[in-house]
Amino acid sequence: MDHMDWLSPADVDMEIAALKHALQSGGFVLWRSAARSPWYAANFAQQGFRVDAIAVRRPNTLDPLDRVNMYA
Repeated sequence: MDHMDWLSPADVDMEIAALKHALQSGGFVLWRSAARSPWYAANFAQQGFRVDAIAVRRPNTLDPLDRVNMYA
């Protein structure tokens, strides 16, 4: 869901609300971003999601952010 990096705050909130509505109890959302700390993480938390980073690229390394390495 890296498209959220380019959405407005209002659009992000609408999308998060739609995701929350569509998820079954215990469901979860995964996203990836070029940012180490995406600005919209707080929006997810404000709407009741627990936000945990699974992987974050470390500065000054060549380690891929994910197995796809899309942002290399």
